[in-house]
Amino acid sequence: ADLANYLQIPSDFSLEEISFTDHETYLNAVQNLHQEQIDKFTDYITALGLDRNPSLRISHISRNISKKILLMAGGRFLPSLNLSYSRNWEKYDYQSDYEDSERLMLTAAIPIFPLLDNYSALSKARHDHKRSQYDLDAAEDGIKLALKSAVLNLITSAKSVYAARIALDYARETYEQMEERFRSNLLSTSELLDIELLLTSAENQYIISLFDFLRAKSTLQQQTGIEDEQLIFNTKIFDKGEK
Repeated sequence: ADLANYLQIPSDFSLEEISFTDHETYLNAVQNLHQEQIDKFTDYITALGLDRNPSLRISHISRNISKKILLMAGGRFLPSLNLSYSRNWEKYDYQSDYEDSERLMLTAAIPIFPLLDNYSALSKARHDHKRSQYDLDAAEDGIKLALKSAVLNLITSAKSVYAARIALDYARETYEQMEERFRSNLLSTSELLDIELLLTSAENQYIISLFDFLRAKSTLQQQTGIEDEQLIFNTKIFDKGEK
C-alpha cells in the first residue's frame, strides 16, 4: 500500500519476481575481493562518484554561479566606455536629394553613486562565493565518506549472502538428518518442528541477505550517479576474483 501510494498507482498491482541469477556474477566478484582489491575498488568508485555524483555537480554549478556574480559585482566599480556610431538621412520637400549626416560618439562613465550599494553588493557576493566554496568542500567530503561506506556495505552484504548460504546448506542437511531420525521414531514431532523452524529461518535470512546486497548495489549506483552497473563492475580490479 505504501509503494502504491508513493507511485500513485492502484493498490491491486503485482510485483515482478527478482531473478537473483542475474546478479550472481557481481555477487561472486565482490565476495572474492581481497584487501588490496577492496582498496583499489574504493578508490575507483570514489573517483567515479566525485566526477558523476548529481549532488556534487549541483554544488560545482552553484560555486561557478557565485563566482560569476562576484565578478559582476566587482565590475560595478570599473569605468565603462561606450562607442556608438549613427548615420541619418534627411530630405525636405524643396530638396532634390537626401542629405546624410554621421556621428561617432565615445562616452566614458565612472560609477560614483550609489557607491555604498555597490560595495555592499560586492561584499555580499564575496561572502556568498566563500560559502559556496565551503559548501562544495563539505559536499566532496560527504560524498567521499558516503561512497566508501557504500562500497564497504556492498562488500559486507555480499559476504553476508555467502555466510547465509552456508548456514542454509547446514540447516538443510540438519533437517534431512533429523527427518530421517523422525522416520525411525528417534525424534519427536515437536523436535522435528523445531528443526523445520530453524530451516525456515535460515531460508528467510538468505533471502534477506540477497535483498540487502541488491539494496547496497542500488545505493552505490545512486551515489555514483551511474545507471549502468557494467561501468561499476567492469574493471580490471575484479580480474583476479571469480566472475
